[in-house]
Amino acid sequence: MRTLPENRGVKLFILLGLLILLSGFDTTRHSIPLDEIRPGGPPKNGIPSIDRPRFLSAKDAPAEIKPGDRVLGLTLTGEARAYPIAILNWHEIVNDTLGGQAVVITYCPLCGTGMVFDAQAGGERLSFGVSGLLYQSDVLLYDRKTESLWSQIKAEAVAGPMTGTKLHLLPSTHTTWAKWIEAHPGTQVLSRDTGHRRDYDHDPYYSYANGSGDLMFDVSRVNPVLPLKEIVIGIRIGEASKAYAFSDLEKAAPVSDRLGRVAFTVHYDSESRTALIRDTKGKELPTVVGYWFAWFAFHPETQVFKENQSIHGNIMKGLVFLVFAAAFFASGISRKKLALVVLLVAAIALFYYFDLARYLTLEGIKDNLQSLQDYYARNTPGMILGFIGVYIVVVALSLPGASLLTLTAGAVFGSLPGTLVVNVGATVGAALAFLAARFVLRDWVENRFGEKIKPFNEGFSKNALNYILFLRLVPVFPFVLVNLLSGLTQLRFGTYFIGTMVGILPGSFVYANAGSNLASIDSLSDVVSAPVLGAFALLGLFALIPTLYNHFKNRKTAPKEMIP
Repeated sequence: MRTLPENRGVKLFILLGLLILLSGFDTTRHSIPLDEIRPGGPPKNGIPSIDRPRFLSAKDAPAEIKPGDRVLGLTLTGEARAYPIAILNWHEIVNDTLGGQAVVITYCPLCGTGMVFDAQAGGERLSFGVSGLLYQSDVLLYDRKTESLWSQIKAEAVAGPMTGTKLHLLPSTHTTWAKWIEAHPGTQVLSRDTGHRRDYDHDPYYSYANGSGDLMFDVSRVNPVLPLKEIVIGIRIGEASKAYAFSDLEKAAPVSDRLGRVAFTVHYDSESRTALIRDTKGKELPTVVGYWFAWFAFHPETQVFKENQSIHGNIMKGLVFLVFAAAFFASGISRKKLALVVLLVAAIALFYYFDLARYLTLEGIKDNLQSLQDYYARNTPGMILGFIGVYIVVVALSLPGASLLTLTAGAVFGSLPGTLVVNVGATVGAALAFLAARFVLRDWVENRFGEKIKPFNEGFSKNALNYILFLRLVPVFPFVLVNLLSGLTQLRFGTYFIGTMVGILPGSFVYANAGSNLASIDSLSDVVSAPVLGAFALLGLFALIPTLYNHFKNRKTAPKEMIP
């Protein structure tokens, strides 16, 4: 990376030149260090913006653009336009109006970043030009009304009267002309008839983009986790940000992920090298595509996706391992048992492969709650049966999310109906898990540990209902573990079913009742307080009173020599 010379005289000369360049702008107010602003070469308006853009229809475009040419695509209110990078390289800014909305299309060849903004900012409709200045190697725009300087990637005014005013980033797509016109056959494309004489067939930044990894201008920070000029797609939601390298997306896409409360999927087309991010409703989200060094310079706190984090790759590897482990473990048992093990493992793997867990989060439930409530109003029986079915699957496969589903039941159905729906789903799911564990493992456990666990089985069977009620009422005992371990005992299925159905009622009601006020819940820890946990523990102890009474009664009536 090229850095500024250390010679003190050269530095003074550069600073003097910078002061001259900045003299055309009011920098009394500024949010970045002025000494980090660099002259980019051409003076103010030396790179002319396009202020009266002309467009061609897709039918007339072949005379000026080839299928493989890169474009920055934009859609607004059903209208689509493409802005060829070959033109943006020479002009960097296009002031345009699309679908009745004033927009500014910006492109920084040094950062590879094409970004589209709403031209309304701070209550003003603005027109922008190229200042000739750079910050962190990124173009600084200026608005012609106040002559404030605006950072493209930072998306805000950084010097001048409008300092701190934000620009609203709009979704746009870096892709090929062929890919864009395939998706938007009615599109227009920016014409080379720009009013300026430029050789649009010549790329002045070809060597910079395709040569060494050196930068023309230094930045204040770099991160070697990726090559400086690796192309990434970056997304920022609130204070959180994340970057996805194209080289990793090549192997892993689509990638399901989330930042904060927003779940989304990163899509990538390797043929056209097109990346975009859509939310769970299919809406495209605003993103930044460009060089890694540029994204990191403005987002030093960014997370970075790596291909080996891909849920798809990891789950498929885990699936293969578990299937082979199951085959090895079950080599001495029947084919039916082995088939069940493989089926269960495959079902769990598919759950993670399709990243269905993203729907079983507090944020995911809140995001989709209105849709669930609307569907319940339209199709009450279907919603109830569907919800019970999902709950059964989650519990039977020991998947995470049962507590969140219980909150959802309260939010959708109400406290008491939600409690009943949850009770049915949880009881049936627990029963299936119990039967699966018994079918696959109990014979093996008894053959290997039969004599050792015989006293336990006998004692447990005498007071089975009380023990199951105790285990279900006291939340310190994991629900999933009770399901599986109960199946390995001699416990009668009917006793287990009734004990589960009754024992989970109080907890189900607490969570369903809390779910009826879901908007006020920020985490599961907000649902159950220490007094509630204490009440559950007391209920559990009450369930053991008959057992304890019989135990002490038997000790009193037993011959003294039999009492230890």
